Amino acid sequence: MPGVAVEGDLTQPIDFGSTEYDVVIGGPPCQGFSLAGKRRLDDPRNSHIARFVEIAISVRPKLIVMENVPGLLYGDLAKHHEKANATLRANGFRTKTIKIDTSEFGVPQHRTRVVLVGWTASRSDIDLVGNAAKANVRQALSGLTSTTPDHAKRLLPTTSKDFLIANKIGPGMKLSNVRAGVRNVHTWQIPEVFGEITQKEHSVLDAMLRLRRLERRRDFGDADPVSVSTLSEYIGFSTQITIKNLLTKNYVRRIDKKYVDLTHTFNGKYRRLNWDNISYTVDTYFGNPKYFLHPTEHRGLTVREAARLQTFPDSFEFTGPEVEKYKMIGNAVPPQFARTIAEQLRTLLLD
Repeated sequence: MPGVAVEGDLTQPIDFGSTEYDVVIGGPPCQGFSLAGKRRLDDPRNSHIARFVEIAISVRPKLIVMENVPGLLYGDLAKHHEKANATLRANGFRTKTIKIDTSEFGVPQHRTRVVLVGWTASRSDIDLVGNAAKANVRQALSGLTSTTPDHAKRLLPTTSKDFLIANKIGPGMKLSNVRAGVRNVHTWQIPEVFGEITQKEHSVLDAMLRLRRLERRRDFGDADPVSVSTLSEYIGFSTQITIKNLLTKNYVRRIDKKYVDLTHTFNGKYRRLNWDNISYTVDTYFGNPKYFLHPTEHRGLTVREAARLQTFPDSFEFTGPEVEKYKMIGNAVPPQFARTIAEQLRTLLLD
């Protein structure tokens, strides 16, 4: 998008060539607020929320729109949103914060975002309505060919660990030891990769999967390590020897002296898309098969497939190394979503 950006250091004054604009739209960095991240209170990127509001107010617009992740509203980090909201109101803006599922706006993926709107018009309240027909993965990826730009497929080698895992992951499924249900494949169900186990060991792992969410000791997280005594009582036989074997096989790990936990406690990897559903949230790792898999082929998603699921047109050109292309796409606001929000706000507050 050559020639449309003013590049500057946000910690310094920025010359926009004018002091008055109708609209200022921004998406300050979300990494510090993401529920999938570390959510550090001292993350320097968090300060960009307040800085964006300062910059926006400085050019005296009629409308300010800020997009971010839902994590902005929760816990101690919510103070950044509260400050932004208060600053806007102190400078004569009415405000509203709206939590939105982008799939309701025609974006074929699960993607929940928060939009903070500030306006000077007399209208006392607004809402953003998503009433578009939901598009699925099949519709989004239809018509791609070998000549489509940025659509280079990289199939997994058939002898690789990734291929053997992917071969066990069906549409809409993922590799996850910490959730039960048919959509979750556990490491002990792939012995050719993670090692053979006995039926008794299988029973103990299944019991741990359930107990770690039932027997809570902490007031944070969604699960806890399990005591060996509780495990034995629950399953009906002494688990000491079985646990020792599972420790050797690296299926479980010891926590202190009394507790054990599953080794792989990520919520999900190798998430395979389903043709007939909307996609998982497109992020910066969408090309990595360890995180996301094509609906039927054993590979990650191409740059163009990620872009399609973000609703970029095929005519949009991404430049730079491939890893940077995935970052640009994963960090972007879906164009279809942005367009719909812009059209609605223009009608509500500017026309």
